[in-house]
Amino acid sequence: MLSGACLFLRRGTVDALGGPMDADYPLYFEDADLCARLRARGERLELVPASEVLHHWSRAAGPRFEGEPARRWHVSRARYHAQHHAGALDRARRRLVTWLGFERPPLPLHPARDLGACGEAPTFELARDGRWQLELSLTPHFGLAAGARFEGATYALPARTWSWLFPAVYHARVVDADSGAFAGAWRFEKTSPARSWPLDPGSLPQPRAMARPRDGRGERVG
Repeated sequence: MLSGACLFLRRGTVDALGGPMDADYPLYFEDADLCARLRARGERLELVPASEVLHHWSRAAGPRFEGEPARRWHVSRARYHAQHHAGALDRARRRLVTWLGFERPPLPLHPARDLGACGEAPTFELARDGRWQLELSLTPHFGLAAGARFEGATYALPARTWSWLFPAVYHARVVDADSGAFAGAWRFEKTSPARSWPLDPGSLPQPRAMARPRDGRGERVG
């Protein structure tokens, strides 16, 4: 599936679906449902890594997933499975995933260096210079993670990124940007509070202008 944070669809496809999202999902899984319906129609889902999305304000459910967000997640999850995975094999698979994923603590993928409590952004140190990809997650198996590319032998989270993180235990790992080879993993607990005010739009970098397409002679069109 693709994330519903930024999707482009053809107008004809939206009309055929009766709308881009199913309003009966109170929150969560609506983008998964959309992608499942697109796949069922034979449509192609394509990720464009070079795209840029500027989000001026956001607020997640936080590290303690409880209360109304958790209730909506369970309602939407049940609806999604009833619509797309209602067979006996799917029910057995969900029971197994629930037993492995929720009744047991998630197992770490890598041995990690524990950085302890951090009031400021930690620095991740590597054994050599290189081109790297950092992945940051709330779980040690990195099922869902945010990432950044960097070069050199050290990396510190930018102050603005650090300010948005909730107080919680985080897991970080670095892999080679070209080969994907594992280079290091860390665990730390953020103790400073998350910011509670929006960004100043004037302080943000401007997205790159989209290049106009060229015709067969190399001339820009449009």
